[in-house]
Amino acid sequence: MVRKTKTPKVDDIHLPEDYSIQKQGITQSMLGSFPICRQRFLFVVNRWRKIDNDLNPLFGNINHDVFDKAYTLGRKPSPKLISKWIDVYCDKAEKELSAFALQYLEQEAALAQIILEEYFNYYESDFEDKVFIEVENVFEIDFQGFKLRGKKDGKFIPANGNNYSSLMEHKNKGRIEEEIIESVLNFDFQNLTYIKADHIEYGWDELKRVLYNIVRKPYKKPSTDLSKFLKRIKSEIKKDPEHFFIRYNVEYTEKQIRKFEIDLYNILYEAQSFLDGELPCYMNRLACKMPYKCEFLDACSSGTMTGYKQQKTWFPEL
Repeated sequence: MVRKTKTPKVDDIHLPEDYSIQKQGITQSMLGSFPICRQRFLFVVNRWRKIDNDLNPLFGNINHDVFDKAYTLGRKPSPKLISKWIDVYCDKAEKELSAFALQYLEQEAALAQIILEEYFNYYESDFEDKVFIEVENVFEIDFQGFKLRGKKDGKFIPANGNNYSSLMEHKNKGRIEEEIIESVLNFDFQNLTYIKADHIEYGWDELKRVLYNIVRKPYKKPSTDLSKFLKRIKSEIKKDPEHFFIRYNVEYTEKQIRKFEIDLYNILYEAQSFLDGELPCYMNRLACKMPYKCEFLDACSSGTMTGYKQQKTWFPEL
């Protein structure tokens, strides 16, 4: 007889006794949830996530995997090679994804194939004017007594002989508000965290640039035939690739970086104080659906963790 595990209630989730920022470390995405809502941060540090959220990053994860292999290879991949890489990714994903996400795997893979082929056609010059010196670099550094962890998508120098380097960050978005993105990038939390991490890792502070690389994910209505949808998307990309592929070259000043260092330390200090029980936990009700629905809205609404699962590790992406 299989004994069913009782679903925890939200009130049963307390501060983890086996975790601290100094020991295990923290990623920028984990840390970013703290100032948004302390209740959300409590879910995150206890490794909870919504089961059907396996679907949300699936398209982006496929793209990241192909970008990793292509920029490591250093040349434009053929459609056949892209297909091979995607097949390998899917074979591995089938063993790890929830049943909910698995039913969308074929669709997401097919969409990624179409978009990635056009992406590398559009950005073929990446393999001529850029020399990638890092791809998917995992870091673990000490920042003023706190352990920061993460993975930088790419780092390159110009092929023309200039020695300045830039980070490259890949983003996959269904909704792109260009005016907002341009403003926010001036003080982007992830970009500045990775710049600071690079300074600490290599002991110099000349890197100040980020190439913010956005791929638009088109939305497919459930009733739409997949083959017709893919054919239409391929046609639309060829007609207007700038709608699907958007890049921003962002350069940060010394003053911006120094200000960020202060902010980063203060957030880390407050987050660890919270984990030590020195600051109270409360729900920020203003953050529940702004600008997007919070992943833990259903948990807070129902008072139970039904529909959620607890991950085995804090950093499965690393």
